[in-house]
Amino acid sequence: MVSQIVKEGNTFIVDGRCVERPIRVGDVFDKVINVHMSKTAKTHGPAVMQEKASIALKVESIMAYQKKLTELDTAMTGRLTLSGTGGDLVNPDEMLARI
Repeated sequence: MVSQIVKEGNTFIVDGRCVERPIRVGDVFDKVINVHMSKTAKTHGPAVMQEKASIALKVESIMAYQKKLTELDTAMTGRLTLSGTGGDLVNPDEMLARI
């Protein structure tokens, strides 16, 4: 889940949390997923996910807990450096997905 994205030259710096499966250097994200919490009168229901756009962003590096890593495990927060196309289509509170 993306919490922040900043363009730096030809790369995108993404801060967020790994929510599905580990992210490794070299992985390529191919979709941006819009996530909405469905609401009922009394409670929040399950998340509704909808594909927003196709992208091609490769993980060039991973930083977490002030260390350079080769993998970000599920539930960890970290900073990814990504290169490729579609980074301008990504917003906070959206998810990056890959096959």
